[in-house]
Amino acid sequence: MGKLSGIPVWCFTGPELGEKEKEIQNILSEVRAEFGTVDEYSFYPEETPVPQIVQILLNGSLFSAGKFIVVNEAHTIKKKEEISLIKTWLDGRTTKTQDTQLIFTSSEISLDKKLESLIPKEHQKIFWELQEQKKESWLVSFFQKKGLILEKEGARTILELVENNTKELETKCLPLTLFFSKGETVTSEKIEEILSHNKEETVFTLFEKMTRKDFASAIETAQKLLETKETSGIQIIAGLNYCFKRLKDFHKISEAGTPTEFDLKRNGFTSRKAREQYSRAAGVWSKEETFDIISRLTETDNNLRISGMQTETTGIFLLIYSILKKKGAAIESPVYPA
Repeated sequence: MGKLSGIPVWCFTGPELGEKEKEIQNILSEVRAEFGTVDEYSFYPEETPVPQIVQILLNGSLFSAGKFIVVNEAHTIKKKEEISLIKTWLDGRTTKTQDTQLIFTSSEISLDKKLESLIPKEHQKIFWELQEQKKESWLVSFFQKKGLILEKEGARTILELVENNTKELETKCLPLTLFFSKGETVTSEKIEEILSHNKEETVFTLFEKMTRKDFASAIETAQKLLETKETSGIQIIAGLNYCFKRLKDFHKISEAGTPTEFDLKRNGFTSRKAREQYSRAAGVWSKEETFDIISRLTETDNNLRISGMQTETTGIFLLIYSILKKKGAAIESPVYPA
């Protein structure tokens, strides 16, 4: 985005939070550089009504040069009188008065058309979710800045488990970097091992309990994950899908008997723990059953995306029952409302 110019109002939308926040910080830095200290505010329209936000914009600043106001989830601003208040404030601004900046953000793609029409096109930007290849590159770069080497498979493991915007990736990866020394290589195996030994339950601890055919513990772990509100049913499915695709690979290299050291390493089974875990898993689910389970995971993912949160817990519990008790076979017949 450009330097401070034009009407001092901005519109940043889209699902990519990290890049969006970086853009907002860039504007804030420009304001500070030009005007010094400004009053900073962050509002949600459902908590702070638009008339109150506009009143703050109109009030003078006693101890600072201006104001920097971010209105989050601005797609909820739809009332004609609210947009009219914002227009009235903007009409009183000029391109020369840059000491106060108003920024509308939203995880949606767009705002109400009448609100968007108040904002110069050059001050509008949609932050789309990064493509998979760019996400991997972002992760490699992030670990590189910490003096670490992230393997490609390690990046994929992280992407399977973390909501794919750069803010969430940074939040989850920063603690991970503390487990490694500078110059160390971060592998998929090491990431799984760290997460599995963490006191908090993870999808990897869930899979571990499933390989031990411990249905009660698996259900308990899934429930804990869902209760944290940091892990959705979709993320649990993504993590299990990753594990069972790894099991599919393990079956493939085991078709001629005990896999060789070369095949194990080439397919990412480098640690003793991983080899023991997937060897045990191969004894629980055959190659054909593993394919059935991957299909069941895909089916459940689709169902949850259609039905939403209202069937999430039931859907995950039925999925675990299908995997452990039915070897991936369908269960008659959960109804997912449209």
